[in-house]
Amino acid sequence: MGRLLKLMLPAWPWMVTAIVFSVLTVFSNIGLMGMSAFLIATAALHPPVMALSIAIVGVRSFGLSRAILRYVERYISHDATFRLLSRLRVWFYKSIEPLAPAGLMKYRTGDLLSRIAGDVDSLQFFYLRVLAPPFVAILVLLGMVYLLKLYSFKFILLLVGGFAASGLVLPLVVHRMNNSCQDDLSQARGQLNALVVDSIQGMAELAAFNQIPKQAEKLFDISERLYKLQKRSGQAIAVADSMNSLIMQITVWLLLVIGVPMVREGILSGVDLAVAALVVQSSFEAVQPLATVSPHLRDSKEAAARLFELLDDRPNVPLKSHISEPVEIDLSFEKVSFSYGKQGCVLQDVSFTLPAGKRLAIVGESGAGKSSIVSLLLRFWDYQQGSIKLGGAELKECQPESLQRIIGVVPQSTYLFNASIKDNILLAKPDADEKELQEALEGASLSAVIDRLPLGYDTKVGENGHSLSGGQRQRVAIARALLKNSPLLILDEPTVGLDAVTELEIMESIKSAMAGRTTILITHRLIGLEMMDDIIVLDKGQIIERGTQSQLLSQKGLFFRMWTLQNDRLPDNMC
Repeated sequence: MGRLLKLMLPAWPWMVTAIVFSVLTVFSNIGLMGMSAFLIATAALHPPVMALSIAIVGVRSFGLSRAILRYVERYISHDATFRLLSRLRVWFYKSIEPLAPAGLMKYRTGDLLSRIAGDVDSLQFFYLRVLAPPFVAILVLLGMVYLLKLYSFKFILLLVGGFAASGLVLPLVVHRMNNSCQDDLSQARGQLNALVVDSIQGMAELAAFNQIPKQAEKLFDISERLYKLQKRSGQAIAVADSMNSLIMQITVWLLLVIGVPMVREGILSGVDLAVAALVVQSSFEAVQPLATVSPHLRDSKEAAARLFELLDDRPNVPLKSHISEPVEIDLSFEKVSFSYGKQGCVLQDVSFTLPAGKRLAIVGESGAGKSSIVSLLLRFWDYQQGSIKLGGAELKECQPESLQRIIGVVPQSTYLFNASIKDNILLAKPDADEKELQEALEGASLSAVIDRLPLGYDTKVGENGHSLSGGQRQRVAIARALLKNSPLLILDEPTVGLDAVTELEIMESIKSAMAGRTTILITHRLIGLEMMDDIIVLDKGQIIERGTQSQLLSQKGLFFRMWTLQNDRLPDNMC
């Protein structure tokens, strides 16, 4: 709760202003009802019209002021809250960015979406329904105590009792009624969001295996469970509203029971009793929201706990206080060992050097540890033993941001945003001019593809580039790397999943991308390796062979067996 309050400190002037306007709104309603009671009760005694003029003006004034003050209060409170939520979303995104990608792997996409959208939205009620109402109720109660002392101390005791019943006892009852379902309600929301995201993203697979009806059943079951929990929660709120009205009416009835004898005895006038009754009744507007404070407080605490749970995760890579950006792009691994958590070693005593401007291929079967080397170079993870130096600087001393500026990556699974081809390529360098963009397109052999599209490079690619083929997606990734113009280029399985013809075409594009750059090619496909200066063969996380393609073929080891098997599967004209 302390952390949540600290997040809201920037908006406190607006929140205090909204509370003030909310109190004024309630008192305008109290004044309206009091003046109305005075006007009606006095008019029944047939006084001169002039005796009613002040009351008539008062009713009009309080009626208008109530509407204006309520509008201003809602405008200020909601504007401050929505601005705060906007800042919270940006803050949350920036806070989890250091966790990506390794630290976010244990979370489902739908769960992350639920947190950044649903949980942050839930925090709006922390101010609107949790923080503000108690302050408003207390201030209104103090004002009413001052007002009712003009009539009778008994009225003050009666009002305090009514406020206590409505603002303290009733919230405890609602808490008891609502407490049992809140945990299940939050869990069900998260499960539903995660399942919806999975169902949409996996729609093609579900259709291919005829599992859409079964998936729909799962969605229906969770939706039905969520509906029942929401119904129980809604029933508690409905009971609270009904009980609030009952407490208010009982308080007014008891006031009349006390006040009527006072009128008979001449202690109090009938007009004053009418005013006191309606004033007390209208003052309950301030205390009625307190009945729902408990469910909203619980929702806010659970939402905040889910957000802070994610934010409290430590990045897999500790951030240094300084930024060290290597100048030279020569790379060396010295007895590097690495494992993912408690799993066995993925890399064991890996050592190699890559001079600046040279090309290195790291090959091996799936699971050999090739992609782990990429993760270490990008500082998604940190190695447990050994040393990695880039330009003479220890990699652990380099900020990830500094490495990302000098490393270009063509990943094996390219993510494309639901935007134009141009926008997806400009992701690498948003301020690139037209000449730089065209050079990147030419280098990636993407110009011919774009010329055939109806809108050229302004053509939308769809979510994750679904409107493009695998080869076209890889060309976009290569164009990104070319546009970034980084001195160190990493190609992680750039031809995975492509047919043989497209694979050779992509390798031609990669050949131009490697020109003048220090390059690391990660692959299990032994295509185009004759243009590499050095080749490392990994097996179970260890380097077992090293040399050029001709040298490795002459050794007739694992590389030779992989090369033979792959080329035997190709047509003769592709060997």
